[in-house]
Amino acid sequence: MNEKIVPLNKEQHAKTRIKPSTNFAHGAGQHLIPVVIHEYVQVSAELPIIFVRESAESERFISCTLMGLSQGENLYCGGDGWDEPYVPSALRNFPLSIAKADQEGKELLVCIDESSDLVNKKEGELLFDAKGEQTEFLKKRTEQTGRFIENMQITANFINFMKEKELLVSNDLTVKLENGDNYNINGIFRIDEEKLSKMSTEDFEDIRQKGLLPAIYAHLNSLQQIQRVARKKMQAVAKAG
Repeated sequence: MNEKIVPLNKEQHAKTRIKPSTNFAHGAGQHLIPVVIHEYVQVSAELPIIFVRESAESERFISCTLMGLSQGENLYCGGDGWDEPYVPSALRNFPLSIAKADQEGKELLVCIDESSDLVNKKEGELLFDAKGEQTEFLKKRTEQTGRFIENMQITANFINFMKEKELLVSNDLTVKLENGDNYNINGIFRIDEEKLSKMSTEDFEDIRQKGLLPAIYAHLNSLQQIQRVARKKMQAVAKAG
């Protein structure tokens, strides 16, 4: 389905409602979902957190959770229902988003993807009340979406700091399933735990004082969850017959 993202308008969207999602099907074609540093600890208990380039040529990185072993494969979204305790913010915010109203970015607009199956005029939460004022639901969702945008910038600063300290290293993976199938996952970066342990006291203390150690260790611990994704893949293979 093609996206149709438009700014929210109290006249145009006076009767618009958003249904709650139980399976986050909008993420079904994405094997990588962005995550922000503020949710690393929660995500790390269930899913691997990795770093990838924004594009093939970019020197900028983003942090994502790995949700499939192949391009476009998401083993968690779009099925019978989301079965993990924590839902990443990027999935929860949909179909709302925030966009810059101008190039300078001084004014931001709350937008909605009208093409989403969650958007309708019969079921779910209203966005505006009878007076044209934002409902509490919309206020809360707008606040959550805006906070996510802010946290994305804080996360970018964290990743840039890791680069400056030369702690971000390439880590292509080969995941072997129980049935013998191999999946090569390229373009992945991680924090170098060995280099971290050999840092000077001064540099390590700099990281500690910035409060970054919990995020670093959450990322490192999360890499164990790649085997959990592999088990999820095996379940999908078995179900497909």
